[in-house]
Amino acid sequence: MNYKVQKLNADKSPCTGGSPAYLDMVQSNGRTLRFSAATGKVVSMVSASGVETTAEAYSRQMKVNRHPSTGAIQSIWSKSQGLLQAVGEGNKLTLEWYAPGQVSKNARGFAGTGTPYKTVSYELSSDQGVQVMDIAEQREGMPVFRTQRRTEGNKVTTIQGEGDERTVRTVEKNALPGGKWEMIESLRGIDDETPSSCTRTVKKYTDGGWLTISSTQGYNTPLARTTLYTYNDQFRVSLEIKPDGGYTRYEYDEQGRVILQATPWAGGGERGTRTTYADLRFNDFRPATETEVVIAEDGTETELLKRTYTYEDSPQASRTTVTETALGSDQVHTSVEETYGEAAEYAYARGRQKMSQGIDGVQTVYTYEAATEYGALHKVTATVQAHGTIVPAQSTRSIHYLAENGTTTRKEQYVHTGKDWSLVSSEDYEYDAERKLIKTTRGNGRFSTVSYTHLRAHETRHDLVCRLLLEKKKGRNLVCRLLLEKKKNSKRGRRSVDRSLTSDQTEIMSSVSYGR
Repeated sequence: MNYKVQKLNADKSPCTGGSPAYLDMVQSNGRTLRFSAATGKVVSMVSASGVETTAEAYSRQMKVNRHPSTGAIQSIWSKSQGLLQAVGEGNKLTLEWYAPGQVSKNARGFAGTGTPYKTVSYELSSDQGVQVMDIAEQREGMPVFRTQRRTEGNKVTTIQGEGDERTVRTVEKNALPGGKWEMIESLRGIDDETPSSCTRTVKKYTDGGWLTISSTQGYNTPLARTTLYTYNDQFRVSLEIKPDGGYTRYEYDEQGRVILQATPWAGGGERGTRTTYADLRFNDFRPATETEVVIAEDGTETELLKRTYTYEDSPQASRTTVTETALGSDQVHTSVEETYGEAAEYAYARGRQKMSQGIDGVQTVYTYEAATEYGALHKVTATVQAHGTIVPAQSTRSIHYLAENGTTTRKEQYVHTGKDWSLVSSEDYEYDAERKLIKTTRGNGRFSTVSYTHLRAHETRHDLVCRLLLEKKKGRNLVCRLLLEKKKNSKRGRRSVDRSLTSDQTEIMSSVSYGR
């Protein structure tokens, strides 16, 4: 993240002399972290649209409780997410998560009641000079997921899972000549000799910090593919050479902003994008123009497409207008994005999308208001229209009811009949303690449920599908092997093989169907 520090007076105006009251760390995305120059503590955070959240307001949403003598964190309370509690005992540390409904307030702060919905324990030990950390993670109603982390010199080995499904991830760091280091990271199954993936990264320490010199995928294999990087005097990537011989080169301005990104062009020369910047605010990384060009071998540039950005900022709203023209065309395509500003009447709307308009003139307009029904705190309405006008039978409206913790409790979909808005569908949602969707009830009474008990720790639904497909593949291989054995066996052994085959097939189907 690119950032610069700006000095401010007490009235938030730029400080050009004397002692500042505030120090703003302004990021390239427009967000700001504001510090007190006197104490060095964070006093507020400011969004790109100018919405300021003070440290006092943030602390009302989150409390950190520390040990009075050591300063170690004992618990973290969040109004929307509940309580994280740390319990130490000898060489073991246990983290316990409690849902908001399980948290009560006491003289010392907050405490969890009942059984935590998730626990993770970390226990240190030594095994013949090797430092070992055993990690056990358990969600309510699910088996324990175990991880062992072994540190031996410059090599760290992490083993996850149970039985023959365990994976082994190894990270090894070695010093190289010339102030360089290499990191070799591999992943394999517990019974595999050859890693399924292996990456080697070479870095060098410079005045600009650690810079990646090369990255090799499939390291130590005939299919190894290496990407090389070179840097300019700003310690920014100036050339990236790809494994296939292609490259991407970059040019920057004095502030470290990319002004040209170019790659080889099939017809000869290069194709790239030139960018200029708005410079309407401090450390402004917003583009003013983006021009797609073809660069001939003699350096001549031909403009293919140009996008121009216009920014209008006010306390009520921020508006970005993008106009686009192509080579040889007199047509101009225009799109618009609007965001509510710091002066928006409804506090929740501040910094959120107000309107978007595509090049076809179709607009989506967003409004925000308080809600009390369906367990919601906010009501978000998105209306689709054309050129600012409702179009009968074409314009739609969706209403989302949002709870305090950010989840959607209900969604309604409408269409305009020419006279009024008509409800066409609705869905109500229920969630578990981790705010995962567990039930959807449609307006016609039909419902669907989702169970996460078959998910392992750190596993997403996408990961689950991949795992079950692999298990299914292993199952098919097992069936084929048993069929071959069946052919070789005598009549006397057929019954036992048949019974074994049937049992294995049943187990495979159970695993795939129920995610066991």
